[in-house]
Amino acid sequence: MLVIVLCFASFAACTSTTKKEPVSQSNGTNEKTADATLELTEPSKLFDAPLKISIMVFSSPNWPYQEDWYIRKAIEEKTNVQMQVEAIGGSSTDFTNKVNLSIAAGEMFDMIYTGTVIPEQYGPQGAFVNVKDHMNELPNFKKWSEKNPLEILPYLVADGSMYMFPNYGIGETNRRGYIYRKDIFKKHNLSIPQNEEEFYNVLTELKKLYPDTYPFTFRSSLGQFEMMAQSWGTGWQYYFDSSKKEWRYGPIEDNFKTMAMYFHKLYKDGLIPPDWITLDTSGWQDIVATEKAFITIDYISRIDGFNNMVRGTNPDFTMAYMAPYKGGANGVNKMAASAENIAGYAISAQSKNVDKILKFMDWFYTDEAKDLVSWGEEGKTYQVVNGQKQFIDAKDLASVRNKYGLATNGFYLLYDFDGHLVTYTDELRSAIEEDRKYDLPAQPKVKFTDEEQEIIKTTGVNVSDHMQEQLSKFLLDQRPFSEWDNYVKELKDLGLDKIVELYQKAYDRLMK
Repeated sequence: MLVIVLCFASFAACTSTTKKEPVSQSNGTNEKTADATLELTEPSKLFDAPLKISIMVFSSPNWPYQEDWYIRKAIEEKTNVQMQVEAIGGSSTDFTNKVNLSIAAGEMFDMIYTGTVIPEQYGPQGAFVNVKDHMNELPNFKKWSEKNPLEILPYLVADGSMYMFPNYGIGETNRRGYIYRKDIFKKHNLSIPQNEEEFYNVLTELKKLYPDTYPFTFRSSLGQFEMMAQSWGTGWQYYFDSSKKEWRYGPIEDNFKTMAMYFHKLYKDGLIPPDWITLDTSGWQDIVATEKAFITIDYISRIDGFNNMVRGTNPDFTMAYMAPYKGGANGVNKMAASAENIAGYAISAQSKNVDKILKFMDWFYTDEAKDLVSWGEEGKTYQVVNGQKQFIDAKDLASVRNKYGLATNGFYLLYDFDGHLVTYTDELRSAIEEDRKYDLPAQPKVKFTDEEQEIIKTTGVNVSDHMQEQLSKFLLDQRPFSEWDNYVKELKDLGLDKIVELYQKAYDRLMK
């Protein structure tokens, strides 16, 4: 009897809540049914036993990695994966150097969260797992990639292999466009310019009204031509002309020359800062924040940043979205696509847990994972108010990242951009929705073989350096535009046509 009692005691200790069904009898006999024990268990995790995975990520200085972030613990609770994170601070160069050293020393982490350069360089050498070899083990990723084939292309290397898992959804945060001082335009009854002539006229009028300003300013010097050149019917450096289905080089084209002459005129007439080609981010911010400029081009999210910064001293200060103007006779009222973020996870081929890590990566492409990494959990990170999710005790996106770790490097692949939008003001949300109307097709991301890369690193660099040096001279009135044809010949003599052919060859290969 004692043994029986002890057995039942042990059984009770090993179960959770139990419920006994009443004993049933049949035909008045003493026949009894077995007790039905209903065991209430916790939801199963992705792995039965804990799995430790070492991960290297870049730690943003704006929201540096924190060991106690909610999202790291939440992922562990859902999957049983213990993410052992080494967060590399400093610059992106510091991160790249750290990864290069770990690969050279044969001491790689199980995974790294990175851009495409490192996996493309070392993947073909055997350092990283080729995702394409494991598609049958990745049902969720396979399903997603078949629905989004164009999103896969930027992650392929020259032979069609893919050494990383792509992210999708968060690229909207990088959306760029024109933003302007809506309050100043309204005050002086100025209209939004539709073409380059109207754009010049409105800048001229603003200069008359505010002589000590530079009405149009931007940072990144020549780099902003990547956004603006397509509005002028051309492109910045090598670009794909979708109408002609061919690769071209913008900085030698007539449309580009027209744009360059236009910006030279803006410079000569004092409508852009005299140091615009060397203007850094800090200097650019100062010009806009001190109300010395009225139109700029940058991340659209800057709307909230500038408005929040300046309204303390000037409540009327209002930055808003401005639709792109058509440049020249062959331009369009559109702008280059910018809503993208090419980064993701690469798995070390040296890892002892490749199969399990593949399963972990595949989980990130489920609706459950997407919702978790975008929002967290109701009652813990967000609450629902009037049918709308709102983060708890996190007033803006920076707060969401710093407090919970959501939308930070290494803690998402698929992402619900509504998790960003809910933190924005109505002004910024409407700006993003408006800007989407003016997107041109995204430029293809072609990939080169090792042999082609050597040509790009030598001939291609020589062409690019000479172009930027001479273009700056044209723009700053140090070389006359009468020498444009000579400049084009100089680039061709350096091997420009050969590089254009490489882009076309790589594109044709990618399409196959």
